[in-house]
Amino acid sequence: METILGIFEQLAINGTVFIQLLVVFVIYFIGKFAFFGPLQNIIEERIEKTKKTETLARDLEDKVENLKAEYESKLEHTHKAVQQKKSEEKKKIEKEFEGLYRSNEEEINKKLEESKKKALEELEKQKLQILGQSKQLADDLVSKLQV
Repeated sequence: METILGIFEQLAINGTVFIQLLVVFVIYFIGKFAFFGPLQNIIEERIEKTKKTETLARDLEDKVENLKAEYESKLEHTHKAVQQKKSEEKKKIEKEFEGLYRSNEEEINKKLEESKKKALEELEKQKLQILGQSKQLADDLVSKLQV
């Protein structure tokens, strides 16, 4: 026991050690309730808020992904509808132009036939005229040869 007392004396531990321990315990309990408890509460609230924020961020991210997928789906659907309408309009215009082309082609063919018919009639008239003149020239030639 003397060795323990010798060690206490070398460490300058005397009868005030119990008072010092009492002061340490009192400061510890005061610190626990006044500092450590509220600090622990603040840390726990911070952790809870962080978890809520992470959950909210995940939810918003999922919502954004869903909206993005919906937007892309609608965009694709709209693109297909526009392409289909464009194709239908193109076919409609092609049919209209085909009809106009056929109509104009028929008109042109009629005019061509009329022109051809007129040219043949004119040719026939000129042929008859030339034949008439050739007969007269032949008669004139025969009469000049007989003289």
